[in-house]
Order: sequence, then structure tokens, then C-alpha cells
Amino acid sequence: MLRLLSDALDVVHQTHGEEALMLSFSTGGREESRLVVYTTKQDIAAALNLSGSEAVGLLKELGRDGYLHLDYGERGRNTSAGIVNASFRERGYAAIEQLPDPHQQLLTALDEIVAAIDSLPDADPTDREKAKEGVRRVRGFLNQLPAGVADEVVSRLANIFGVPGG
Repeated sequence: MLRLLSDALDVVHQTHGEEALMLSFSTGGREESRLVVYTTKQDIAAALNLSGSEAVGLLKELGRDGYLHLDYGERGRNTSAGIVNASFRERGYAAIEQLPDPHQQLLTALDEIVAAIDSLPDADPTDREKAKEGVRRVRGFLNQLPAGVADEVVSRLANIFGVPGG
């Protein structure tokens, strides 16, 4: 979530000139819980494959644990709906920098797969080339995706392949 919020802040800053990341949220009541970037209407929960209540809970946890400063305004943090201004604390920025880039890790893993295929002593050369071509096609596919889509696909593939930080 930290990386997603950081990227959302960059977009809001570049496209709207805003310095703060305002998040619209609701927790229960008549509506389903939600967490959305106010300016761009980006659905944070959907982007993270979480329910709205899970996303709001995670946001509050990141605030409690010192990664984010969450300013709920006059209504306070116990309100069930509203706007919260989120800003990164030093610990949040540090965590983002320490998070590995899943895209680069997956590409490295694909390179390692090609090297492993090359090192198979008893593999049929035709089968070896087919396997390497398959890996090259996956790599090419990943590199052609738009950035936002690529991040999601790479993250899911990294999880599937067991790449740390995916």
C-alpha cells in the first residue's frame, strides 16, 4: 500500500499540483467500505485486491505504526466517513526505498530461468530453445505493458513464482 500511495501522490502532484494526498473513505454504514484517492478517484482497495474495509484497516495500521501521518481534521480518526490527508513519515519513505522492485526481480528471475535451461546437460536442444523462447516471450510481454498494468501483473507473477517482495 505504501508504494501505491506514493505513486498516487506523485500523480496528484504532477497532474493537479497538489502537495497532499487526500483519501476519501467510508467504513460500513449504508455504503460498502471504501478507500479512494479523492482527486483522481483511484480505488485503493481494488488496486490492492482488498475489500474496502481491509484497505481502510491497513491505512489505519500504517498510521498507527508510524509509516504515515493521517490527518482526519476536526472529525477525528474515529469518524466512519470523510476525507483524510495522508503524508509520509520518514519511516514510510524508508520502507518504500527498502521494498524491492518486483518488476526488476521478476526479470532477473526470468534471466536465471534462461541460464538454468542453458545449463541442462541432457536437454534436447530443440526443447531447450522452445523453453528459452517462451521465457523471452513472457519478458517481452511484461515490457510492453503500460506501467500501472505492468506493476499489477508483475506483482502477481512475482507472488506466483515466489520472488521475494512481489
